[in-house]
Parts: sequence; structure tokens; C-alpha cells
Amino acid sequence: MSVRCIANLVLIYGSLSLIASSASGDGGTVRFRQDVGVYKATLFTETAVLRAGTADMSVLIEDQGTGRFVTDVDVTIVITPTDQSHRPRHYSVTSSQATNQLFQSTRVNFPAAGVWRVDLRVAHATGEEYGTFHLTVGDSRPRWVHMIPWIALPFVVIVMFGLHETLVSRSS
Repeated sequence: MSVRCIANLVLIYGSLSLIASSASGDGGTVRFRQDVGVYKATLFTETAVLRAGTADMSVLIEDQGTGRFVTDVDVTIVITPTDQSHRPRHYSVTSSQATNQLFQSTRVNFPAAGVWRVDLRVAHATGEEYGTFHLTVGDSRPRWVHMIPWIALPFVVIVMFGLHETLVSRSS
């Protein structure tokens, strides 16, 4: 394999990595799917492993009878640690925060690791429906993990410069 081919592959891979890391969307890992009164509620989290700190949660509400998506309900999420070490936290879930308008989403803050009780309240014209489940939240990541892209950037630039110099020297 030629150096030019390798350089092109590195450039393509690097470009795709940057694009993929910045992609975001609703959905993710299904944490809860259950009948909640006359609805079927599905709750997703953005990441597969929940950690202490901020997490994106998206909710999809379906009518059990028709299977159609329901967007005209008010959804509230209440999180409470099972060890009662923190007060309950209430979050309104809205479609204005979601990129997919079938979803309703919010950003939830888990201040500590542990097992958290999640109460999902779906309010509609004729009443309210409730669902409850538990989530395990791990410790937050060390701060240096968030710096990895910035630490790696100079090395990527150096490798690309080296490949460029190699290609220029071979062509002349």
C-alpha cells in the first residue's frame, strides 16, 4: 500500500471521526418501556452508561389502542435517590428541547452515583398516568477524560504534517 493511499485513509478516517463524535439525536438506550395507563411510554437515555452529572433523557409516548404517537400530553420526570441522600428533582419534558418532534426530552442532573428511582408522570385531558422504574448511575468521569481530544489534536497535526512532507519529498 502506498504512502499516498495511507495518507488518504488517515485523512478520511479523521474526518469521519470528527463528524461522528459531533452527531447527536434523540433516542439512545431504552431504559423503560411500559404501559402507563392508556399509553405506552418509552424512556431513552443518550448514553449506554449513565454517570453522575447531566444526562439527556427522551420520552416517546404512544396510544396503546392505536399505536400512534402522542405529543399533546405533559410529561414530568421526578428522580429520587433510593438512599434518600438528595431531595427529589422534578424535570418537565418538552418537545421543544427534542430534535425529533415525536420525542419529548430534557436534561436531568444526577448529583451522585447510586440507584435512582425515576417516576414518569403523563398528564392528559382526562387525568394523569404514572410509571416507576430504577436506574443505576455510575461515578462521574474524571475531568481529564474530557480533555483527550485536545491532548490528541497536536499529535494528529504532527502526523498529518509528516505525511504531507513524505508525499512532497517523494513527488519531487
